[in-house]
Amino acid sequence: MRCPVLAAIPLLLAGCESEVPENPPCGVEHGVFLDTPDGAVIHLHRHQADGPPVLVVHGISSNHYCWDLDAERSIGSYLAAHGFDTWLLDLRGHGDARTAPGGKNLERRWTADDYGLGDIPTAVAYIQQQTGHIKLGYVGHSLGGMVGAIYASQVGDDALWAMVVVGSPAEFTDPDPILELTRHTFGLSGATLPFILTPSLARVANTFNDRLPIDIEAYLYNDANMEADAARRMMHTVVSPLWPGEMLQFASMIGEGNFQSGDGAQDYISAMGGITVPVLAIAGRADRVAPPDRVRGYYEAVGSQHKRFVVAGLENGFAADYGHLDLPIGDHAPDEIYPLIEGWLREHALPGQGVQGR
Repeated sequence: MRCPVLAAIPLLLAGCESEVPENPPCGVEHGVFLDTPDGAVIHLHRHQADGPPVLVVHGISSNHYCWDLDAERSIGSYLAAHGFDTWLLDLRGHGDARTAPGGKNLERRWTADDYGLGDIPTAVAYIQQQTGHIKLGYVGHSLGGMVGAIYASQVGDDALWAMVVVGSPAEFTDPDPILELTRHTFGLSGATLPFILTPSLARVANTFNDRLPIDIEAYLYNDANMEADAARRMMHTVVSPLWPGEMLQFASMIGEGNFQSGDGAQDYISAMGGITVPVLAIAGRADRVAPPDRVRGYYEAVGSQHKRFVVAGLENGFAADYGHLDLPIGDHAPDEIYPLIEGWLREHALPGQGVQGR
């Protein structure tokens, strides 16, 4: 029996990307690099439809393929088929934005604050300009949901009509041993390393997991909800490096037990009370990276009158107890998670937005 050695924590939030993904996304009709006001580079991928736009954001050490693994496991294709003009974002230093012109030469100490205050406003403004729509829907996985909270609470939620966050924590009190070791590991790594090359680590984990004393993949997803070939492609496609600013910010948040800015000056949990758009928060029952109680903290923090908290697990009628990465691309996600997301967006779409599709 393998021992869950906690020293593997840098991989808990990892998957892996290859320089040329093995599974190009289906239905993408447009891709564009955008410069942020502070000189970073982001990238948007579009699954075009005639209805209102939706911005979809990945999590830490990840990229847009976590929502767009293949034709079946693609929130972009799913939402577009249901009438939503869907834009998948690669944050600075992630996915296609990592190898963007100048992307490898940028200062790498960016934090979630930079994503929420720089990358998201840049993406929102571009989508508004391209589509003519003033308001967008927002979908974020893990850190993507936290970045959405930073944007909505600090820049404002006037440009949003609804939000969906999936496996996004916002509560760090009473850290368990895994979270506590994350704090120490991220603190040390963020202070001493230029980055953690999680893509290479994930490839090793995927290739040799059965021979390792640590079942690394079990921390990332529920293998009962991820068939082997999809898991292999995921571990070779869905991640970017961990950056020092991210790690130091998370180490600080865990240490303080609070969702806060990198410099500790802004309490995002308190600020989230000003978020008024409808919010759906989805947690995975078997998620070891962002357990349900930590996602519930997000749900409880937002001030929205219309909000809902869902735990995706067997006890609630789901086909599996969802882990972290199978929430966006697990075997049953297209039949269970995607309809939840689409239904929330459709329910709260503004009058006259003309949502069509099947």
